[in-house]
Order: sequence, then C-alpha cells, then structure tokens
Amino acid sequence: PFLNGFVGEFLIMIGMWSSSALQTVNGFNLNHIATMFAGTGVIFAAVYLLWMAQRVFFGKITNPKNKTLTDLNWREIGLIAPLLFLIVFMGVYPKPFINRSKESVLAVEERVAPQTGWTNEQAQGIAHP
Repeated sequence: PFLNGFVGEFLIMIGMWSSSALQTVNGFNLNHIATMFAGTGVIFAAVYLLWMAQRVFFGKITNPKNKTLTDLNWREIGLIAPLLFLIVFMGVYPKPFINRSKESVLAVEERVAPQTGWTNEQAQGIAHP
C-alpha cells in the first residue's frame, strides 16, 4: 500500500472480483477464487521483495571489493528523490493518473463491449457502485 504498484494490483483485483467473465461452477464463483489466488500471489511477492531487500541492504558483504563502496551522495539523492516522490504520490493519490488514462480505457471499451454483450451502464455500475 501507498506505492504505485499497489494501485494497479488493487484495481485489477477489483475488476476480477466483479467480472462476469468466468462462470459459477458447483456453487463456486470462479472470479472470486481467481481473485483470491491473485491476492495470495501479491502477498507472496511482497514477502519475497522484503526478504530480498533485507539481504541486499542489510546482509553481509560477500565480495571484498564492495567494502570500499560509499553510500549515496547528494547528486544521486537528487536524481532518485523525484522518482521516489512520484512512486509514493501515485500510490497515495492515483486519481490524476487514472483520469489521464480514461480516454484510452473508453476507446478499448467501445471495441470490446459489443463482443461481450456488456453495456456501458453495466460497466459503470461495477466501477462506481
């Protein structure tokens, strides 16, 4: 949460959960099951990322040449700070970026909706209950 990748994952899982693309089989809604698997994958990915970050940033140095490396200098901090700001900003307030992609999403919807039988009103009901 609060980082740019989470917003995309969350929107995809909301779409999967509310989609009618998969059928209900023997009382089990396959959309919900697929979303639960996807959520589990997101959790495993986060755990792996934290484990990897711990080993990279706080683990023992195995290559003697790396012992002389310094931490970030001001020039490098100046280059990475705007990227870090955008990563957090997109995670906390994604609305400007989502609004920017609205026209493209509507264009895709116009091409795909007739093939699926969905109407714009049905899609709006799911996206904005």
